[in-house]
Amino acid sequence: MGGPGGALGCPLTEELVNPDGVGRRTQFQHGTIYWSPSSGAWPVWGQIGTYWCNQGCEAGWIRYPTSYEYTVGNEIRQNFQCTVIHFQALSGGTTRTWSDGNTCV
Repeated sequence: MGGPGGALGCPLTEELVNPDGVGRRTQFQHGTIYWSPSSGAWPVWGQIGTYWCNQGCEAGWIRYPTSYEYTVGNEIRQNFQCTVIHFQALSGGTTRTWSDGNTCV
């Protein structure tokens, strides 16, 4: 991820155990890397991270991340165990963040 000069910046914590007792995380200046045995390790930050945590982070219905952020057209997307979260910058400095339906139901 580029070390201290990269997108996440410097670490703020040691590896922490997530509330589910299974996954782990390390918090950085600009985001967090989450890990679980079923998903691997992936960074989460920005508007996608905010949306995800508003849904309960890894303990919520979206569960753990399973990819890096990636661009499709004018959107930034990130895959999670039970959905894809989308982020789009709109005109006038506004943004929109949403998810696909819950595929784990």
